[in-house]
Amino acid sequence: MSIDNNIPLPSASDLHKADQEVSIMVLVRGTLATNDEFWAYLAIPPSKYLAFKQAEAAGGYAMSDYGQVVEMGTGSSEPPAHIKKKMETEYNVNHNFEADVRKKAEELQAKEDFLKKYSNN
Repeated sequence: MSIDNNIPLPSASDLHKADQEVSIMVLVRGTLATNDEFWAYLAIPPSKYLAFKQAEAAGGYAMSDYGQVVEMGTGSSEPPAHIKKKMETEYNVNHNFEADVRKKAEELQAKEDFLKKYSNN
């Protein structure tokens, strides 16, 4: 099974180890039941990230089912600049995480395809 195209999923063991050391910080945007817009930074254990992305695509999920809310605000779907900077500084948030991972995976896949095409094996 893969997340996107040919990118393999990590093993359950690898995910469990990662859960002990890191969280994936995600900027969530949406609308509350009160129709107020909100933004939130959610720290998600790696083992719950794929389930979170599936729930996010389906809509109508509880953030607390997938991680811990670190910062949250209402009235806008975009966090203020000082909060973004704080998250980058204090939590090493990469606001381009998914795009960066996808780009790196595509580069690695291209290298693997090249090696397969031109290897003698």
